[in-house]
Amino acid sequence: MGGFTLGEADLLRRAMSKKNHELITGMKLKFIQGAKKKGYSEQVAEKVYSYIAEFGDYGFNKSHALAYSKMSFELAYIKVHYPAAFYISVLNSNLGNTNKIKEFITEAKHRQISVYGPDINYGRGYFSIWKKGIMFGLSAIKSLRRDFIKIIFEERRKNGKFNSLNDFIVRIPQKYIKQEYLEALIFSGAFDSIAQDRKKAISQLPGLINNMNLIGKNQELLDILQPKTNKSNEIIVTDEECLEKENYYLGMYLSKHPTEKYANLFNQLNLLNVSQVNDFTDKSKVNLMLRIKSIRIIRTKKGTQMAFCVGDDYTDSINLTIFPDVFKKVSSKLSEGNIIILSGQLDFSRGKTVIVNDCKLAQEYIQKTYYIRLQPDVDIPEKKKILQLLKENPGNCPVIMYDMKTGQNKKLSAKYWVNDNAVLQASLNKLLGSQNLIVK
Repeated sequence: MGGFTLGEADLLRRAMSKKNHELITGMKLKFIQGAKKKGYSEQVAEKVYSYIAEFGDYGFNKSHALAYSKMSFELAYIKVHYPAAFYISVLNSNLGNTNKIKEFITEAKHRQISVYGPDINYGRGYFSIWKKGIMFGLSAIKSLRRDFIKIIFEERRKNGKFNSLNDFIVRIPQKYIKQEYLEALIFSGAFDSIAQDRKKAISQLPGLINNMNLIGKNQELLDILQPKTNKSNEIIVTDEECLEKENYYLGMYLSKHPTEKYANLFNQLNLLNVSQVNDFTDKSKVNLMLRIKSIRIIRTKKGTQMAFCVGDDYTDSINLTIFPDVFKKVSSKLSEGNIIILSGQLDFSRGKTVIVNDCKLAQEYIQKTYYIRLQPDVDIPEKKKILQLLKENPGNCPVIMYDMKTGQNKKLSAKYWVNDNAVLQASLNKLLGSQNLIVK
């Protein structure tokens, strides 16, 4: 209609699909002139091109829109009622995309879905359901060859589960018994069910491989020689190194990261995890809980001290900049391994960085829990008095109430959480009796 060549028509099509309004507007005059040459009126050409521009904003035909809405509804239903299966599907469709895997695993954890590391005896090739939760597949472990994974499954299918690291080494073809492959399996946690101490397994690995090379595939001799591994060749690793290696091989901290000890504070203090920072823009204000991974203190030209730190949680790590005025106030809290809760401002000009405005130790936020026991003779008016008293003392301490009449143990909603103070405790003791209130 507009007299475009195939190339020009495709250029306009791409502009529409990419919502490139500048290019769509730029081609309007050519379209109208071409349409007029073909006998169309300028008014009709203008009207048609307005449809093109409108479609370039957002346009679906009905069948397309229906298909999308139907699929959206089905996926939403599955996500709500079968969350583990939903997350396994999206994880497997994003295998190799570390950022996406972190994002989905973090979301699953926040929905109280258990996440298990890879397992040499129960793991599959990809993510799978395990004990109603999610288990990492062996294919998610960095540096493992596909043919090696296939051999593991074949051996397991033919001859049953592996009983120990020695058993695994004896049963797997020698060309796969390489330190780099075995380290990947150990550090990722794949051997945790049969060799629970990763540090011990890693330290003995060179000796085990050396012994196998000397005596061949002899299980009995290998077991006898195990205590006699060459200590000069042992690999010595720390807990910190184990955590970092796990992060390297799986793309995230999967086993219990130190910050997870304070997981209940995330909702109470409206905290983000590091992976969520990517959704924010430069200069956004954020609140994070981090373990201090490293710290470097320098002296400025004015002679004052400031610090550059690296902090992490179970999703990722991030750089921290602490200028002199803030450093003076918080320096006592800045030690490697400390868990801090900070407020600050994002600075993307030098990578992913937070300019810290304030921070406290996570343990400073630990709140007590109020346990209330209702005796069978407590009536409705008394219950209302107790609830009213709780509402009048709002705070961050959760309240758990046990009704002895019904046998129900119930955590009250956050609107009944209280501020820990002696006056409140005295008032509750008066209503309940001191033996029916425990605060710890």
